[in-house]
Amino acid sequence: LVRQETEIDFFLRNSGDMGSGHLRIGATAPYYILDIVDRFCQSHPGIDVSIEAGNSVQMLDALQEYRVDVASSSQRVDDARFLRIELARDPLVLVVHRSHPLAGQTSGAVPVTALSQCRLLVREVGSTTRAMTETMMAQAGVTAASTVEIGSRESIREAIMRNLGVSVIARQEVPNHADLRVLAFEGGAPELSEYLYCLQDRREARLIAAFLAEVRSPRP
Repeated sequence: LVRQETEIDFFLRNSGDMGSGHLRIGATAPYYILDIVDRFCQSHPGIDVSIEAGNSVQMLDALQEYRVDVASSSQRVDDARFLRIELARDPLVLVVHRSHPLAGQTSGAVPVTALSQCRLLVREVGSTTRAMTETMMAQAGVTAASTVEIGSRESIREAIMRNLGVSVIARQEVPNHADLRVLAFEGGAPELSEYLYCLQDRREARLIAAFLAEVRSPRP
């Protein structure tokens, strides 16, 4: 019954012309999709859009449970049920408060081993950024002095601004702020890829197809 109700809702939202409708988007971070959403809204002003935020696992779950129509995620999934489009690649960087001892690095880069002296702010389990950070540290044989788990990237940024600790974040997700310093990792760092997913059997539905067209269109 729930599946039938979901199918009816999807059919009603995707029937008719592009003068009305409601597209539901799941996003791990708005930075990679807001420009696309803006173009979509300008091209289709009669379409309502809602954006649900969460980590990579949560957004892919929402897509499979039909709670969103398209979803961005940093987790690469090779599954025949999904259509996947890469949106961006972003290196991981270390973000610290301007008064933190590491902020004065003249080279602008730090070794991964420097995290052994830091209180590390991490996302919740299910975050791709957290998983990549843990892998990078394990490969370097490094353990943070202590960790604080915080369930959103916005809260992590606020915590860094209050000098509660440091965090590893994708470069594009770091806002321009006088209290923040961005440090690259010596020898380079893993790149986080952001993908857009939709269900293969729904990719030709009018709202999803229109959004995918904006994703694929060249940027001005």
